[in-house]
Amino acid sequence: PSQAQMAQLSGLYQQGRFADVVQVAKHLLQAYPDTVALWSFLGAGSTQIGKTALAVKAYRQATQLAPQDAGLHFNFGVALADDGAPEPALLAYQKAIRLKPDHVNAHNNRGNIFQDLGQLDAALEAYQTVTRLQPGHLGALNNTGNVFKAMQDHTAARDTYLRVLET
Repeated sequence: PSQAQMAQLSGLYQQGRFADVVQVAKHLLQAYPDTVALWSFLGAGSTQIGKTALAVKAYRQATQLAPQDAGLHFNFGVALADDGAPEPALLAYQKAIRLKPDHVNAHNNRGNIFQDLGQLDAALEAYQTVTRLQPGHLGALNNTGNVFKAMQDHTAARDTYLRVLET
């Protein structure tokens, strides 16, 4: 695609015209099916308008075309989680982490899924990785407190919540 076509897509996205992003990306993909950025725009636009199955398809294609892109694997994980597929989402987040070990959001989202699945030890480990990488990450600190609370470790939960308030 031309620079002008890509700029148009970017502009539509920045304006919040996500349905238009999806339409334009689909049209351009007919002529340029191997363009990672178009698949990424399709995934991002689809996510924004709640078309999770289309987002999954788009990000799956993008990760196949650019398997070394941690950000695409992360976005694929988000789409999978949004589409109700937590186990495949965990695998996508793990690929993102393998490519970029300090990917804070991938670690945090893994913790969220583990917590939702009731795998509290794994959730705690993921959240602690986040706070080790980014000590002031309020979401991970709060989630750590929630995990301690679910584990009935009220002292650790209280101490963690106090850290949130101090941050």
